[in-house]
Amino acid sequence: MTAVAPEAPAASQRQSAQAAQDADWQAFMDWPSSYIDAGRLDACFEGRLGRELCGRLRTVRRLRERVSRIVAEHYELAPPMPLASCGDGDRVIVLAMPERLGEIARRSGAIYWARAIAGVVRASEVAALHRELDETLCGFALAHRDLAGAQALGAIEGIGARCAEDGLRCMAAFTRVLPEAVGQRTRLKLAAQAAIDTAPQPPFSDVGPEIVRRAAT
Repeated sequence: MTAVAPEAPAASQRQSAQAAQDADWQAFMDWPSSYIDAGRLDACFEGRLGRELCGRLRTVRRLRERVSRIVAEHYELAPPMPLASCGDGDRVIVLAMPERLGEIARRSGAIYWARAIAGVVRASEVAALHRELDETLCGFALAHRDLAGAQALGAIEGIGARCAEDGLRCMAAFTRVLPEAVGQRTRLKLAAQAAIDTAPQPPFSDVGPEIVRRAAT
């Protein structure tokens, strides 16, 4: 007689994973004070508290609801939406910690410039490029250059800053193809600056969302 493996443990694991996912989503929707960039939080108080105090304020659970309400009012956040409003892959990105989101943005910028990076062949220029963008990041970008936007590199000096800024433009485009409630909250995780807060123009509005999704892999 063939033994049948019990299904209960697997079902229990699925239920636990779903419960954790539901809890993460609810926190993302309801408690923006717990993940908002400290500078953005300080703006809610007209800059009176400072980044350091706001950074600590984010961790005070007893104030979470009150501060989250202040954040929602200041940034005019759209009402919360259910977990099903965001696809699985996009949900992994928007629920990422701010540091991870920043890394995805940097990788996005490198992908955007990948075709230009691929054109750097002289040893001295390659060395200069790797001082601006580490070799691992360059390699990642080249592996995904089918999505690249920029063609001409121009001066290698400063390409790191250009990649960072253009990566934020890609992230801005990504957040704007999501439901408003999701996109707004995602942007709150990153420091306020024009590249993320201004609605992007082509080509970023066209290629940005897919670049971000690829950068998150």
